[in-house]
Amino acid sequence: MFSDIDTVTEALDRLTADLRRTLEHPPSLSFVEAAASDHVYLTRRDVARPYVASGGVSIHAAPLDVQERMARELCDALASGYFGDRVSWPTCPEHGTAVQARRQDDAVLWMCRGGGRFHCLALLGSLGAT
Repeated sequence: MFSDIDTVTEALDRLTADLRRTLEHPPSLSFVEAAASDHVYLTRRDVARPYVASGGVSIHAAPLDVQERMARELCDALASGYFGDRVSWPTCPEHGTAVQARRQDDAVLWMCRGGGRFHCLALLGSLGAT
């Protein structure tokens, strides 16, 4: 059913890298393919009976749109407590406010709107890297 499994896998790899560098106990992510649609859904890999923890991402979207959507889905799932304790992730170290994934030209960036203006924290997949 996937037209390009690599697109979804790359997005998941970038998110996993960001989680590992910024959370003490990051969830182990995976995705499931819906049997009757063309969407994938975030889930946990480290539980016996995986459950859907997102609203779904179309596999027909452009690669950067898949990355942005999966990042937003992950943030929502973490804030809702689907992966353990409710956590606002990621947050801006300067402002302490929630950060969101935004597509900017040919990249997906973690952006903060603190202080009344947008500023970039990192490229998706590079959050917390030195």
